[in-house]
Amino acid sequence: MDSTPQRHAVPGETARRELDLRDIVDIWYRRRFLLLSIVLLTMIGIEFANYVQYPSFESKVKILLEGPVGLEIPFSHEKLVFKKSEITQTQIEILISRPNLEDVVRTLKLDERTKPTGSFRDTLHAIKDRVIELYRDTKEGLKEFVVVRVLGGRYTPPRKPTPFESAVAHLQRSANLSVESLSNTDFIVATVGDSDPEYAAAIANQLARIYSSRELQVRLDSAREIRHSIDRRLAVVEPQLRASREAIALFKQEHGIVSLDKQR
Repeated sequence: MDSTPQRHAVPGETARRELDLRDIVDIWYRRRFLLLSIVLLTMIGIEFANYVQYPSFESKVKILLEGPVGLEIPFSHEKLVFKKSEITQTQIEILISRPNLEDVVRTLKLDERTKPTGSFRDTLHAIKDRVIELYRDTKEGLKEFVVVRVLGGRYTPPRKPTPFESAVAHLQRSANLSVESLSNTDFIVATVGDSDPEYAAAIANQLARIYSSRELQVRLDSAREIRHSIDRRLAVVEPQLRASREAIALFKQEHGIVSLDKQR
């Protein structure tokens, strides 16, 4: 006779049962069409999103920075590194400054670029741009209605950016233009991304060319200013030097001093 004590069920207590591999397989088998549909739809969605997005081509250009004269002075290494990092960051900000980007857009006529058409991807992007524009117009219309009709005020709609301003703003985005410094060097690397590889290379080269020409012009202006400063100083010193030479010659003549070089 079995003497093992039996556990009686307590009213209100829910029986617990652990899932084993057979139960998991059974659940998967019964829901296999649903799970396969979810996986298939996810893969289709990913592929569709990759197709809709335009490919991005990157072009990189290296620019050599030269520190100003007097940078390599004998002070602590920490201060020297800190000073060079400041100069590098300053040159990076100059490189991606708005005047340089405006010159790039103006030279390459990026504001006159036509959007690609013809493919299904281009049609989807055109529809997306139209929806965004319609949303903005609707939002501005609602604002004008609330301000004018409800509140009785005056509403001035914001000015829409011109194609030139839009092209400059497009370059200012970090996804389209980024600049970083190479550690332990005086080089900075500008990376330009664009859906057209030729435009990516042209923008990178033009940006480096404009930056180099501006830096050269700054140095020429600085050298010209130094030369003018020297000329102004010489204009003051030369009469004094001429008077000193005349005084020395008169002193030699009065005291009979003869140059040893002439005697030799």
